[in-house]
Amino acid sequence: MKKLRTFYLLLSAWISVRAQHCPFDGSAILVLNIHSADSAGIIPGLKIYLEDSLGKPFFSYRYMDKKWVNDTVWFRQNPDHTTFRGYIDNNNPTEIHKIRFPFARNNYVTTVYDGFPIEKYKIKIADTDGVANGGWFQPKTSVLTDRDVYPLCTTYNDEVYNCPFKKIVYKPADVILVKK
Repeated sequence: MKKLRTFYLLLSAWISVRAQHCPFDGSAILVLNIHSADSAGIIPGLKIYLEDSLGKPFFSYRYMDKKWVNDTVWFRQNPDHTTFRGYIDNNNPTEIHKIRFPFARNNYVTTVYDGFPIEKYKIKIADTDGVANGGWFQPKTSVLTDRDVYPLCTTYNDEVYNCPFKKIVYKPADVILVKK
């Protein structure tokens, strides 16, 4: 009996040491598939941010340049590969622009907290590089719903997103821009 109890204690300790906690605990992702009406390809080089009901940029604390800054919540195009290596926690936060979310492909992404009231905000999209991305596109304001907010503490790998505990079917928000 003593050997069984010792084995159980060692097994419990081993499991607790090996248990992993989601590095994005409490975080969610917004994914935008932005293209023109005549093409399904992503339009690169856009400036995209969240704005409040007064039309002012929405600010939130983000980890940038090895410090926490209160900055506009910008969308960025998901990189082709990640430059991040290591473990993410409160004492070692990552710079989110270094992370690749494989299921989001090359779409635009930003992270918010899970349960973020997206209905209270608008997405502001502006083409700032003009001809470089295929033409000058008209600025656009778009709205999203809570169905467009996906929790990050779930199971995803490669190109597959799966959230069994919320039964969510992943699909990036589709936004079509019109040329000027």
